[in-house]
Amino acid sequence: MEGLQINFTLVVQAIIFIAAIFIVTGWIIKPILRVIQERQNRVDGFHAEAGSFTAEFDQLKGDYEERLKEARQKARDIREELRRTGLASRERMLEQARQETQKYLDEIRAGLVAQIEEARSTLGMEAERLSREIARKILGRDAT
Repeated sequence: MEGLQINFTLVVQAIIFIAAIFIVTGWIIKPILRVIQERQNRVDGFHAEAGSFTAEFDQLKGDYEERLKEARQKARDIREELRRTGLASRERMLEQARQETQKYLDEIRAGLVAQIEEARSTLGMEAERLSREIARKILGRDAT
C-alpha cells in the first residue's frame, strides 16, 4: 500500500488550491461579476430610458400630427371663406355692371324715343307743309 499513501505535499497543494480558489473568487471573479452586473444594470436603464423616449416621441408625434391636421383644416376653411367672399364680390360686381348697363340702355332708349318723337313731329309738320304746298299747286290757291 505504499502507492496509496497520502503525501504531505498533496495536502499542502490541496490547501493552496482551495486558498487560490477563494482568492481568485474574491479578488477577480466577484469584481468581474460586479462590473458585469453594473453594465447590465446600465443597459437595462438605457433600455428603460429608450422606452421612455419612445413613448415621449410617440406622444409628441401624435400632438404634432393633430396640430398639423388642425392647421390644414383651418387653411381649408380660410380658403373656402376666401372663395365664398370672392364669389360674393364677383356677384356684386356683376350685378352693379348689369344695373349700369341697364341704366345706360334705358338712357339710350329714352334718347331714341325722344329723337323718334322729334322726328315724327318734324315729319308731321313737314308732311302738312308739303300737303299744303301740293294742294296749292294743284288747286292754285291756299288750302288753309
